[in-house]
Amino acid sequence: MFITAITDCQDDNAINRMMTRALSLLDTGTFSGVTRLTSGLNRRAELEAAGNLVDILDASEGRPGIVMGNVAPRNGDAHDRWDNGTPFGYFRYRETLVVTTIDGAMLSLVKKLGIVDTINSIDMEKVVTDELDHTTISYAPGKILGSQFRSFDFLPRVAVHLYQHGDVTSIPKSLEGVPDVNNVIWWIDSFGNCKTTLTPEDIQHRPDEPIETEFGPIGYRYSLKSVPDGETALIVGSSGFKETRFLEIATQGGNAAKEISANVGDSVLL
Repeated sequence: MFITAITDCQDDNAINRMMTRALSLLDTGTFSGVTRLTSGLNRRAELEAAGNLVDILDASEGRPGIVMGNVAPRNGDAHDRWDNGTPFGYFRYRETLVVTTIDGAMLSLVKKLGIVDTINSIDMEKVVTDELDHTTISYAPGKILGSQFRSFDFLPRVAVHLYQHGDVTSIPKSLEGVPDVNNVIWWIDSFGNCKTTLTPEDIQHRPDEPIETEFGPIGYRYSLKSVPDGETALIVGSSGFKETRFLEIATQGGNAAKEISANVGDSVLL
């Protein structure tokens, strides 16, 4: 099995604590991975998380494992909407369990690609007080419920409990209310390629014809191999789910993000 964390926490101390707790609660060997996102104090982290969640589910192909997602700012709108950060929820894709914060754009691309259409919103107080067993919980429920570090005190515990014992008290919620993010950059990789939330079906465009974008006209070519040296183009990238891949803006032999001055969250098409 595997366990992966997608988190807006950039701090090695916090990440090591979170992953140690999760792995120590499991009674089987695991492979663990962590995707660090932009700070959760802005919307970029939500977009990055949305795309990474799709990519992890595509990579696992539904095999046994756990994905823990956490983007949970307490400032701005979240300060007034929630008592102590966004609720957590869970769903399963085949044998892969996903337990994640559910506010904002976190589930936008799961919704767009139709991976699931509902998520179970966890009743955190009920679960912590009555349902987590003594092997999973090691101190007073009140400390967990009031924690400022719920991705350490709550998320690994409920994820392992769900994986090992089945469901917990929750309410099924449709993803219909999850915001759409159909025309933005969600990730910039180490080469400067800009992964977008667009798919080839979204643009219905013929190769080699320029597309009007917020960065000026950009050619559309199916693969990076077909892009001439130094040219910036919209191509079918490697990220996505099953047969559906996201479009990327890439510069052959260069850094597209620098060439067009792009950032995560920027709109793509005019």
